[in-house]
Amino acid sequence: HGTIQNLTSNPTATFKSLLINNGSIGGVRFDLGDFTYSGTLNLQNGKLSIGNSSTVTGLTAQSATATNGWIYGRLKMYISTTYYGINYFPIGDSLGASMFNFSVGSGSTQTVTVPGYVTAQAITYDHPNITSSSIDPNHSINRYYIIDTSGGIQFSNGYGTFGLNYKMQ
Repeated sequence: HGTIQNLTSNPTATFKSLLINNGSIGGVRFDLGDFTYSGTLNLQNGKLSIGNSSTVTGLTAQSATATNGWIYGRLKMYISTTYYGINYFPIGDSLGASMFNFSVGSGSTQTVTVPGYVTAQAITYDHPNITSSSIDPNHSINRYYIIDTSGGIQFSNGYGTFGLNYKMQ
């Protein structure tokens, strides 16, 4: 278990590349506030916990990889107009991974017409409005996702193709 802290009043940090390999229950916690990486983020084993109010920003698509790891917090990645394929967001909660992905081109019907950011976060607990839906809270997975495409990205047909993957713990 490790903790990295930035004690300034408005903490931020920038990294070239990060490798997380810590399978302990606590994982690795970054108390840095928002931070970016310009190379790769390799989540080999365990969680990288950044808190619900902080965001990890990857400056290129497909720059985050996960073997057996995930980010407990928000992950934001830049998607350019030349990007095609499946982009994985290795996110999850305090207990395990709940990956999010979306595809562009290559079997999909959309392209990126304006580059921008996509942000994803997995939230433990039922969605606050579950009681007004047709989902039985006693049979739900107690998880919902926040997907934010307000970072300027636009698709040729106005929408993206998204996939959510929940792994039972």
